[in-house]
Amino acid sequence: MNILYILSKFLTLAVLLSPIVSQAQQADNARPPVSWVNPKLPGGPGLSHHVLKSTAMGHDVGYVVATPDGYEPSAKTRYPVVYFLHGMGGNESADAGGFSGLIRSAVRSGKMPPVICVFPNGGRSGYRGDVEKMIVEELIPLIDRSYPTKAKASSRVIAGYSMGGAGAVRLSLFHPELFCGAASWGGGMRRGVDELLAATEQLKNKDFAFLLVNGDQDRPDAYQALTPKLEAWGISHKVTVLKDTPHNLGLYYQLGGDEMVAFIGKRLQAGDKEQAAIPRKPVLGEKSWAITTMPDLGELAGPNPKKQHIVDHGFIRDATGKWQLWACIRGTAVGRLLYGWQGDRLTSGPWESKCVVMRADASVGENVKEEVEKIGAPHFLHLDGTWYCFYHSRGMHLARSSNGVDFARVLNEKGTSHCGIPGGRDVMVLEHGGRYYAYATVTTSDGKRSFVIGSESDDLTQWSKGRIVREGGEGGDGPVASESPFVVALDGYFYLFRASSHDFKTYVYRSQDPMDFGIHDDSTLITTMRLKAPEILQIEDQWYISDLADFQGIRMHELNWESVSD
Repeated sequence: MNILYILSKFLTLAVLLSPIVSQAQQADNARPPVSWVNPKLPGGPGLSHHVLKSTAMGHDVGYVVATPDGYEPSAKTRYPVVYFLHGMGGNESADAGGFSGLIRSAVRSGKMPPVICVFPNGGRSGYRGDVEKMIVEELIPLIDRSYPTKAKASSRVIAGYSMGGAGAVRLSLFHPELFCGAASWGGGMRRGVDELLAATEQLKNKDFAFLLVNGDQDRPDAYQALTPKLEAWGISHKVTVLKDTPHNLGLYYQLGGDEMVAFIGKRLQAGDKEQAAIPRKPVLGEKSWAITTMPDLGELAGPNPKKQHIVDHGFIRDATGKWQLWACIRGTAVGRLLYGWQGDRLTSGPWESKCVVMRADASVGENVKEEVEKIGAPHFLHLDGTWYCFYHSRGMHLARSSNGVDFARVLNEKGTSHCGIPGGRDVMVLEHGGRYYAYATVTTSDGKRSFVIGSESDDLTQWSKGRIVREGGEGGDGPVASESPFVVALDGYFYLFRASSHDFKTYVYRSQDPMDFGIHDDSTLITTMRLKAPEILQIEDQWYISDLADFQGIRMHELNWESVSD
């Protein structure tokens, strides 16, 4: 065949195809950029727009909250939460009016309990990647802290339309610990199908259910690969195909709205039946390793190396994912100071020594007397893209960071760094169910007894008056018998770890009341551990607990929670 003839045919084909490619590129380029904050709300009662400063996203993200009739934030009533995910091209405000109106009507007619609805902006993400991280790690904890929610999986349902319907199914499969049900209008599985199918096993033996609704002119077989897996694992699910329904949100509301609210109501009403708490006992694992060794303090080194000790400490993950550890070192040339280390993994060490990260500052009300500095027991919280460090230095103080590395003191109206938490030393703060609980050590002015006190807050600013939550018993009540309190919430119980410098043991108490672990009563005491001033950490399903060891470095142990008969 003539080579010129072949070449001419090829050029003709290229000319014919080039407009098609160009039009596709033009369509993609014409798509407007995602607007992540859209405060213009539709009409409807109880709607409010908010902005999350997202670390995961690296920018602000809008979300809308719809509160129920008669909502009073200061009341004792706590509400379940429904998360609704918009479709492609939508935003946080797009579906807030319609869906919250549907839910409000159902509540008024008694079809479901009063709920709080939350509408996050997912852009065009498919609720993957950074958006998934934003919802799971930032938004849901933020809602539980900011509103009187029932902060548990059995009181959360996730739903959505189109991209949001697919996103609801996806997030529930990958994060089954967060929800008790997922409902999809017009969604389906297009990407990562094998990964989604494999994730179904996580819902085996869980009280979980799916509602999968599609139109007969939309994608009626969108979940045909998923349902056999759900059946195989015995996971409750219902597939509904709406008649004469294309991919149209209005028709899904009209024809599928009743089924949607009935599903959500049933799931949340089932969640009101409180799951039985599971009593456990902490047990050290076989592995332990050194996290830190004593650093070279140079001119700040103490006169007697044997009396220079690494003591109370705190861990935090910074914005880059690295671990930061601050610890008090006592016996230095200036008294007590805070030193920092950095590591890539919690499971190996020693970590890199950094520098002295904080010293007591008398100008902001901290403890400096006759050139002897006293500062100690750093404890960290990471909330909504902000890192907090609580510490003591003649009372409780607070510093704050935007990256988890560089902290600056938070000054109050008096110009000091006091944060209002009652107590003498060794502060620890637990966030649970949208509320904060602070625990600290008090030694009486005569130096004869010590105890653990607790206080509560809704905003980390205003704290209740401290009250004794643990004193005496087998652990004693001497001046250093109630040190370094640390509280863990797990499976319906609270566990107080109380260290004693009399016998260098840690006493562990179990209670369902975070403000009562017994006073001169050992009925809540469940075990003792040969550890000094431990901190407890959870990374996914694995727990860890630290120990001061020989005071020359910090060791880490694996920690297991054995279920026991109460």
